[in-house]
Amino acid sequence: MQELDRLVGALVRRKAGGAETDASHGCDGTRRELPSAPVLLTHFVRRCVVVAAAAALAGCGATAPQGTITFSGVVEGTPGIYDVDVNGTHLRRLAVAGSQLAWSPDGSSLAFVRDGGIWTVSPPDATARRVVRGPVYEYSWSPDGSRFAYRGDDFRLLVATRGGAVRRLTGDGRDPVWSPDGTLVAFLTSVAHINDQGEDEYVAVVRPDGTGRQRMQVALATGVAWSPDSRRLTFAAPAEGLRDGSAARLYTTRVDGTDLRVVVPQARFDPQGGDWSPDGARIAYADATGTWVVDSDGGHLHRVSALAFAAWSRDGKWVAVQGARVVEVVPASGGTARRVIDADSIDSVTWRPG
Repeated sequence: MQELDRLVGALVRRKAGGAETDASHGCDGTRRELPSAPVLLTHFVRRCVVVAAAAALAGCGATAPQGTITFSGVVEGTPGIYDVDVNGTHLRRLAVAGSQLAWSPDGSSLAFVRDGGIWTVSPPDATARRVVRGPVYEYSWSPDGSRFAYRGDDFRLLVATRGGAVRRLTGDGRDPVWSPDGTLVAFLTSVAHINDQGEDEYVAVVRPDGTGRQRMQVALATGVAWSPDSRRLTFAAPAEGLRDGSAARLYTTRVDGTDLRVVVPQARFDPQGGDWSPDGARIAYADATGTWVVDSDGGHLHRVSALAFAAWSRDGKWVAVQGARVVEVVPASGGTARRVIDADSIDSVTWRPG
């Protein structure tokens, strides 16, 4: 009974002269209303309060992160590509090695780079198959999972089918990213200075057949990413007059280059681009101080972790972050991180769709 009284006392604030409603916080940081209780609680009422409190705490499970985290690294001395439930259980080895992990949009096949080419594996079948010979430096799945856009030798951008057929996309570029609706490929392209040595990089877009190429107007861009509705792009570029990368801005723009908006006017150090949440409401990016989340209109900028950004959860409520030997997930609104796994080393990390 003393333990029961102690629990009730922690949940209900007593006021002289009557009852009050006390609000507690769930595990996701949201406020939950707990039932009212009089100052003098009968045994029956105390039991009701405890049952209600247990129900409130049980609601935490509904907001817990779901799915699996996929990463490349070394676990207990064994290198490989691994899949692990986000709660840290059921560790599975999918392939012997690889980098630049990316799940197909439907979550059925995992692509990765190994020996200069693109390989895929489709769990539970653990047989890895080489689908693009390469050389491949960066790549992106098409939304229907049938093709890859990638950078080959001499900064040529190419498109390859999973059957191996390859054709040219554009003559110069890197970091291709397919739009979610499949109509465009965004990439970074270098433009030489007219009256000076050197060159700057800009964001550009092109249709998958190689036509309709268009370049944005902000120089020294990095980290291009699409909004989920394919209407806008985000990228980072140095703040005005700071070409040394000591500070940068995070931008969004329409696909045609109009409506350029500064989302983060003064990012700390050089941000590594951004990645939109699945609902398009927020953007996560990494800089030298950790992972930050900001509303897509520029509001509510906050740091969620000192570790580097890795991926969004599919519901947009959680962010996966990584260190040299650890993977964690943290609420996108801020809060306590949950450890997924400790390893000898961690390289590429992604969140499996589905």
